[in-house]
Amino acid sequence: MKTNMANQPITADMTIGTIVKEYPQTADVLLSYGLQCVGCAVNPYETIEQGALGHGMTKDLIAQKVKEINLVISKKPDYELNPAGITLSPEAINTLDAMAISEDKKDFGLKIAASKEEAGLDYFLDLVESPEEGDKVFEWQGRQIFISEESLKLMKPSIIDYISLPSGEGFKIYPLNKKNV
Repeated sequence: MKTNMANQPITADMTIGTIVKEYPQTADVLLSYGLQCVGCAVNPYETIEQGALGHGMTKDLIAQKVKEINLVISKKPDYELNPAGITLSPEAINTLDAMAISEDKKDFGLKIAASKEEAGLDYFLDLVESPEEGDKVFEWQGRQIFISEESLKLMKPSIIDYISLPSGEGFKIYPLNKKNV
């Protein structure tokens, strides 16, 4: 997927210090990628790309990190949002499709559940054959989504993405309203 950088405020050639100063919420994203430069004395001079390459990251991983930083800042991805409230990113859809094939669950839907925990929201995702009683059912990009009214209230609007980090890979959920952030 190509990223439309014209709509993205952060680029890989920007200094880490400038980004963290102007957008403090980006520090968590940088740290999650193992980029400890957030607190480094060199961060006013080192770009995201320089810092990431210095830590052995690939150009693809750098691009993913910049995309995630821009999503955290703008709360708007470079793809269409689902008006029903739960958007699956192209990466999440591709991963779900691959999982469905490998698990022989090609025609199954995605069951999503959210519950409020002390530290925030806890999420559950699974490929299931049919919705549970009371689930809302909607479709996004060819994938059926099953979610209870309570979970939808907690999550709406959110993006479900699939990311790969040096520490592992998995689904990541980004709430898009301030109430859930």
